Amino acid sequence: MSHLDLGDGVLYPRGGMFTLIEAVEKLARDAGVAVRTGADVVAIETEPVRSEHGGVRGLVAGRIPGSRPRARVSGVQLADGEVIPADVVVSGADRFHTETELLAPGLADHPAASWERRGPGISALLVMAGVRGELPELPHHSLFFTHDWPQNFADVLGDGPGSPVADLQVPLPASLYVSRTSATDTATSDTPAAPAGHENIFVLVPFPADERLGANGASQERLEALADAYLEQVGAWAGIPDLVGRVVTRRVVGPAHFHQDLHAWRGTALGMEHTLRQSAMMRLGNRSRRVDGLFHVGGGTIPGVGLPMCVISAELVAKQLLGETSSRPLPTPLRPGFLDASRRRTRA
Repeated sequence: MSHLDLGDGVLYPRGGMFTLIEAVEKLARDAGVAVRTGADVVAIETEPVRSEHGGVRGLVAGRIPGSRPRARVSGVQLADGEVIPADVVVSGADRFHTETELLAPGLADHPAASWERRGPGISALLVMAGVRGELPELPHHSLFFTHDWPQNFADVLGDGPGSPVADLQVPLPASLYVSRTSATDTATSDTPAAPAGHENIFVLVPFPADERLGANGASQERLEALADAYLEQVGAWAGIPDLVGRVVTRRVVGPAHFHQDLHAWRGTALGMEHTLRQSAMMRLGNRSRRVDGLFHVGGGTIPGVGLPMCVISAELVAKQLLGETSSRPLPTPLRPGFLDASRRRTRA
């Protein structure tokens, strides 16, 4: 990834990252997909699976001792009580939330107790600010590192996966990332990142995965004060002494927002930490072992976090649904007859 970043550069979609979401939505709608937003899913509905001998495996009492409960998806339930029938459910929600909240007890591959042995990745403090005047001192991407980098990340992550949340520390000063999208998406474009005479900056500060940070008024006030401190730090290190005074609008988001709005485990911004035992093929699988028809995509499954990895996770699920077992990418567009040739044959 570092070679790609430094050697080939990073591409930025005009209009911002959300234009990628809009492009995917358009492709889906053009293909006949019904897209519903703002629908709060509260449960994945399942039904028992009958064995070849006529017995029932699944959510029934008296199953064979030691056997795993087995079920198949039948739909999803929304917060308003509506049930949407489905033969396949693909969850892009936080993996911990899917396993411990959306599935019935006994159907999770990774129940709540197993997560005590796992380590969350970092959370983040995000500062999204509109700034008056130009900021030529900042390129589109900037990385600022503290002199004591190991201690900085020891504060954020602790000494290991089992580090108590109480031992994690908010770093100050901090190693952080700054994106000035208006350096590329200028006021002369069709969809500028900032109006004329202003700049748009995004500050990401690695933070402890502690969902209490920002969970109430007093904690949010502390995050706002920290946002001032980090903007002061950026201004001092980049040579912009009046940066804080030039901010005309801003929004500050912390771990509690990830937890409350996205159901993120412990308020993490990246799901499970990318340690050796939680990365690549050792990350949680993208197909449920206990519920037929349930698949997982996103940062909580193979191969990992980040936009490219999440897109690959979706391709892996698409290939499984199509019965495609090769390591080659799917042909684009799908050649005539590909779907019929790929689908598994089912017995009547």
